[in-house]
Amino acid sequence: MPGPAPTPTKLKLLRNNPGKRKLNRAEPKPTTVKSVPAAPVWLGRLARNEWRRVARELVALRMLSTVDLSLLSIYCCEVERYRDAQAFVVENGSSYVIRDKDGAVRYVAQFPQVAIARAAADAVRKLASEFGFSPASRSRIQVADAPADVSLVDSLRDAAHKRA
Repeated sequence: MPGPAPTPTKLKLLRNNPGKRKLNRAEPKPTTVKSVPAAPVWLGRLARNEWRRVARELVALRMLSTVDLSLLSIYCCEVERYRDAQAFVVENGSSYVIRDKDGAVRYVAQFPQVAIARAAADAVRKLASEFGFSPASRSRIQVADAPADVSLVDSLRDAAHKRA
């Protein structure tokens, strides 16, 4: 479909429905994860560390559901891919010289890791926005204090109805 992706109802509620448009009350509500799930065994060391760090925060905010786990694993893999490619660039530079048979410089070529780092950084940025990790996406969310036994979304929904 053309145009921007629709904002999930949960995020609209967290943002106090800035457009004041009708909320989708029939939106699917996947099961929220109650504790930090184990990282997939196929993740690399850096990706597993990122998984633990990020999943801990998402669980605490009650923003991680079972259907998000695959997307979270992709995010963690892209973070690791970026770190690996960037480490190569720091160690070797971003380009290398191609010489002809006489040793004269023909041209300067860019290491593939530069493009890999750029693509991974872009993927990380997009996925971070989906989870609300970036400062810009976080600034649009307002978290209300909720009792421990009431979900964050339910408490925000109740508060929105009281204001209406």
